[in-house]
Amino acid sequence: MKHKLIIRSQSGQQELEILDGTTIMKAIEKVGISIQTPCGGNGICGKCQVRLISGKVDPDLVEDGFVLACQTKITADLIIEIPEKNIQHKLKILERGIQRSIQISPVIKKLYLELPPPSLEDQRADLERIMEAFQTVHGSEITFSNEILSTIPAAIRAFDFKVTVVMHHQQVIAIEPDDTRSFLYGIAVDIGTTTVAGLLVDLTDGEILASASRTNPQIVHGDDVVSRIDFAEKSEGLEKLSTEIRECLNSIIQEVCSKAQVNSLNIYEITIAGNTTMTHLFHAVPPGNIARAPYVPVFSQAILRNAGQLNLSINPQGLVYTLPNIAGFVGADTSAAILAAGMHVNEKVVLLIDIGTNGEIALGNKDKILVCSTAAGPAFEGARLSFGMRAMKGAIERVEINEKLNLSTIGNQKPTGICGSGVIDLLAELSKVGVIDETGQLVLPTDSAIIISDDIKNRIQAGDKGNIFVLSDNSVSQKIYLSQRDIREIQLAKAAIWAGFNVLLLLYPLELAKLDTVLLAGAFGNYIRRQQARRIGLLPNLPDENIHFIGNAAIEGALRVLLSADERLTLEKIVQQIQYVELSGRLDFQENYVSGMMFEKID
Repeated sequence: MKHKLIIRSQSGQQELEILDGTTIMKAIEKVGISIQTPCGGNGICGKCQVRLISGKVDPDLVEDGFVLACQTKITADLIIEIPEKNIQHKLKILERGIQRSIQISPVIKKLYLELPPPSLEDQRADLERIMEAFQTVHGSEITFSNEILSTIPAAIRAFDFKVTVVMHHQQVIAIEPDDTRSFLYGIAVDIGTTTVAGLLVDLTDGEILASASRTNPQIVHGDDVVSRIDFAEKSEGLEKLSTEIRECLNSIIQEVCSKAQVNSLNIYEITIAGNTTMTHLFHAVPPGNIARAPYVPVFSQAILRNAGQLNLSINPQGLVYTLPNIAGFVGADTSAAILAAGMHVNEKVVLLIDIGTNGEIALGNKDKILVCSTAAGPAFEGARLSFGMRAMKGAIERVEINEKLNLSTIGNQKPTGICGSGVIDLLAELSKVGVIDETGQLVLPTDSAIIISDDIKNRIQAGDKGNIFVLSDNSVSQKIYLSQRDIREIQLAKAAIWAGFNVLLLLYPLELAKLDTVLLAGAFGNYIRRQQARRIGLLPNLPDENIHFIGNAAIEGALRVLLSADERLTLEKIVQQIQYVELSGRLDFQENYVSGMMFEKID
C-alpha cells in the first residue's frame, strides 16, 4: 500500500508516493533533500523535526505540531514542511592550514628511458631490457609489480622504445609511452568526521593545482565517531560506510581534475589523514573496539595500499598512504597536525588544540610531546543545542552586546540558527554583562543586581524548561533562542577541553605562565575569537599574540608526506615517540573538569 506525501520547504514543494511504514526521513532522502541527523536517526537530537501540516501519524510522536522525521512512519497521506534550519546545506569548510617550507622529494618519481630496440641479435625480454637500461642510466636495480607486466609490450613500442617508468621507491608501478615526466600528480586528503577536503598537487614542484571539499556523507548515520561505530556494527553497516567515503573521495578527485584539466590516470598517490575511526572505516576495518575499554584500534601504523583495490579513480597502480594514528581517539589527523605545526623541531613548548567532537590536544616540543583526547561532544558544531547548527548559510557566527544585541550570520542571511563560533561569542558577551553568572546560570530579568538595557532584558524570558535568551524572531518557524540546557551543553564541552590541556600541563610539567604558544587547529578553531574563547574558559588566559590559528593542519600534514619522503619517515618516527595520556579515571582530570565548568571574569 502506498500513500501520498507532499514535502514543503523554502526551495518549493515536491510530491511523491511512499510505501506504508516508511519513515519520513527515508522519504525525504528520496527527493534529494539532506536533513540534519546528528544522532544518526536514533530520535535523540531533535534536529530532524518537520512540521505536520495535515494527515495522521502516531499521536504520541507529535509535539507542538512537529514530529521527528527519523522516528515517524508514514501510514496515511501527509503534508509536511521542513524548517530551513533542519536542512543540511553546504558547510563552511576550511581546505588549507599552516604552511611551512619544505624540500620537495616525493616518494613517487618518474624516470625517462630510451631503450635499444630488440633484434635477432638482441632478443632480451622486454622486462630485462628495461631493468638493464635503468641500471645503466641510474646505477641501481628496480623491481616490478606483477600487475603491470601485461602493459609493458604496448607501452615500450608505442613511441619507438622511448618510455617513462613511474616508481615508488625502487618498485616500478607503471610504464608509460614517451616522456611523461611533466605529468606527475598526487592528492592530499583530510577525512574529517564532518567534512572531507582534498588538494590536487603537482609533485614536480609542489604547486597546489585545485582543491575541493564535501560534507562527509556518513554524517547521516550520526555526527560523532561513536554513532558511526555503532552503525558499522549493524548488518552491512561497515561496507556502507566504507563505500560512502570512497565515493566521496572519487567525487573530490573528479572535481579537482576537472578544475585543473588533469588526467586522473596521472595521479599516482593519495595521502590520507583522519581520526582513527575514519581511517578504519575508509579501509573497511571493524572499528568496534575503539569505543570499548581499553579503546584498542585494529591498526595504528601507516597503511599503504593499491588504489585499484580501494576503487579510487586514479591510476589503478597508484598508491594510497594513510598516515599513522596515535591511539584509539587520537588519530592521523593529530599526527599530521603535529608535523605541520613543526612541534617536533620547536625549541619552545607549544600547546596544540583541535576543537571538535573529540578535542585532540598535544603539548610539547622537540624533546617530548604528550597527547590526549577529550570527549567534548558535538556542541561546538551546533548539535544538541535548541537552535544549534553547523557553519552554513544563515548560521549566527558572531555576537556582540552593547546597548543592543548585534548578530552576524554566514552569507548575511536571515538567522536560521547559531553555530559554534556564535555560541562562544554569545556566552562570552552574556557573561561580560552579567546575564549569566559564573556558574552558567541565566539570571532572571527582574534581577536588580545587573545593569542591562531594556533590549537585552526583554530577551530573557521564561521557557518551558527554564529561562531562555531570545536571539531572533524567525517568521519561518519559532523564535531562535539559547536555553539554560544549551548553556550546560557548552559548559560540558569547554570543561573537557580545559581539563585536557591542564592535565597535560601538570604531567609535562609546565606552568601555564611559561607556555609560549597556543595553536588552534581545525576549521572551527579558525573562526572563533580568541578573547571570547578565553572569557568562557575554553582557552588558556594568554595574550592574543600567543594564540595562533593554523587552520586545517591535518591536510597540511598529509600534503607534507605527499611531497617529501623525508617528512614521511619523520612522521612515522614522531608517532613512535609521542606519549599518549588516557584521561578516563584520572582524578586530576575530574578535578579540572569541575573547575572548567565555571565562567571566570576575564577582560
